[in-house]
Amino acid sequence: MNTLYISDLDGTLLNRDAFLDDADREALGRLLDAGLAFTAATARTQATVKYILAGVPLRLPVILMNGVTWYDLARDAFVHTKYPSRQSLELMLDTAVNDVGTGFIYCIRDGRMTVYYENLDAPGAEDFLRERVERYGKRFTHTDDLRGTIDEGALFYSVQGPRALLERAAARLREDPGLHAECYRDIYYPDSWFLEVAAADASKRNAVLEMKTLYGFDRVVTFGDNLNDLPMFEVSDLRVAVSNARPEVRERADLVIDANTDHGVLKFLLEREGQN
Repeated sequence: MNTLYISDLDGTLLNRDAFLDDADREALGRLLDAGLAFTAATARTQATVKYILAGVPLRLPVILMNGVTWYDLARDAFVHTKYPSRQSLELMLDTAVNDVGTGFIYCIRDGRMTVYYENLDAPGAEDFLRERVERYGKRFTHTDDLRGTIDEGALFYSVQGPRALLERAAARLREDPGLHAECYRDIYYPDSWFLEVAAADASKRNAVLEMKTLYGFDRVVTFGDNLNDLPMFEVSDLRVAVSNARPEVRERADLVIDANTDHGVLKFLLEREGQN
């Protein structure tokens, strides 16, 4: 059977330092060279994924920003990007400025991504920016008004903060049928939550379905640990949670494997592919 394997990155495939261990990198490379159909679905952008997966011979695009866009690492190019309507963007940007007051707006224009911010008041925002600049060389651009990015290819909003505040903002955004808004806990800052907003059809769920159809796979196996992985579980033939996953994810899984720190995903793939 023609099976596609898709894994979340943070908390699932990566170790606690948000890296792919050398042994896992080598094992995954061998599996891919032997014909394994595998890719990742992550909330991350291409700047960090290119660094984390450097040298891994992926033939399929990586699903980025929870389904907003796919990125072809071999071609170094965005593919299959989904933009909200202008009306939906106006609501998204007004909510970012008025209801939350901070966060990051991601734009893709002419094949180039730019990330804008007004301030770094949100919990963890300074660490988020600093790590991505120092570790991955990612670039951020300050703006006096996030609403000015509407003509710069704005397509994704991300912010960290208290759960109650973000869920209120998410409820307002969900009133627009053109938007998809989801909240989930930050695995690196347990007291903080993420709110992420994009076009209504931009989700891990739709990305899995579209990739399955586009490449002609018969079956999809997905791996996850957090609430933003549940949408792709909905359309998977086999749902696999790592043992460190949130309870809601383990409850929805068909199978629970070893934790990310115990190489659970690679152990599963090696066993299924009959390699040691």
